[in-house]
Amino acid sequence: MPRAGGGIVLARNGLIATTGLFTFVGMALLALSIYFGNANQESHHFLEKKAPETRGVLIFAPVVTMVFGFAVLGLGIFGFFGAWGKPNKVLMIIFFGILTIVFITELALGFTAFGFRGTLKHELDRELGKVWNDSTPPIYNDRMQFQFLFGCCGFKNTSDRPGPDCRPENNRPCFSAIEHRVLGLVEASGIAMIVTASLELFGLVFAMAIICLHGKGAPEDGNDISHQEEHEYLAPNTSGMVGGGGGGGGGRRGGGGHHGGY
Repeated sequence: MPRAGGGIVLARNGLIATTGLFTFVGMALLALSIYFGNANQESHHFLEKKAPETRGVLIFAPVVTMVFGFAVLGLGIFGFFGAWGKPNKVLMIIFFGILTIVFITELALGFTAFGFRGTLKHELDRELGKVWNDSTPPIYNDRMQFQFLFGCCGFKNTSDRPGPDCRPENNRPCFSAIEHRVLGLVEASGIAMIVTASLELFGLVFAMAIICLHGKGAPEDGNDISHQEEHEYLAPNTSGMVGGGGGGGGGRRGGGGHHGGY
């Protein structure tokens, strides 16, 4: 009868390798969240103040990335030790259930981030356009601050209502610079979620294989196999010994009858 021992060993080794990658991906997500939160703080704070619609994105993206970084890191450690040595079916079921929830959530957030770009771009146009219009001569404080923080000039193009300190080297309009910064943050978070979820799919497959094959494979050690082979090997010899013993007994009985004839 074919054994599933090779399958469960393959699934266990695959899960160990995958969860080992989980730990590195989790640490990468944590590093990315720290970068999101600390990079360009001054420009982000000013943008949040002047365009409140961007506040959710600028705060939400680093926080969500950090939360899933910890989740993936914890799942990697949990799954690694759950699959190491003799796999534990209960731990594998718990691991599979939690990983499924994380997988679905990450996919939903990743695709939502890309679908949200159009709405966010429209809100940026409305909010920033209002701020730019309100910053009128002779006071150009907001325009000057945007141009200084984002290295830009003008609003939709370099000649569109520029501030007085518009530098020749700043050949990019401010709306494009701000849009690139905010949408880039959203897209980077979405890509991170989708790539992580793709890796987690392998973890789900290997964990399900272990759950399904658990208890159906080869014995955990070689003792049961050796006992079975020993039983199969000795069974015919035992029958012969019984038959031989019976023949010997009959001979003895026959000998007894011959002795009685004397």
